[in-house]
Amino acid sequence: MSAALARAIWRFRYILTLLIVAGALGFAPTVSRTTIDNDLTSWFDTDDPIYQQYERFRDEFGGTRTLIIAIQAPSKDRLLSAESFAFIDKVSGDIERVDTV
Repeated sequence: MSAALARAIWRFRYILTLLIVAGALGFAPTVSRTTIDNDLTSWFDTDDPIYQQYERFRDEFGGTRTLIIAIQAPSKDRLLSAESFAFIDKVSGDIERVDTV
C-alpha cells in the first residue's frame, strides 16, 4: 500500500507540487483575517470560581507577575548556614500565610 502511494506521489510530483503552491497562493489573502484569541475567557467561563479568584488576584496585585526575592549574605558560608535557612523558612512561612499568595 505505502509503496503504491509513494509511486503515485513520485509519478505526479509536479502536478501535486503545482496544486499545493496554487492552494497556498489561493488562501494567502485570507491569512490576515485569521486571528487567534488566547484570552482566558475563551478557556474559562467568567462565572467559574477559579477565574473569579484569578481576576481578583490580578486586580489586587496589578497582574500576574512573579516576584523573586534575593537574599544577600556577607559570605557563602553564612548564606548556607542553619541560621540563614531558618530565616528563609520563617520568611517563606510569613509569605505563605498571606491569603492571596
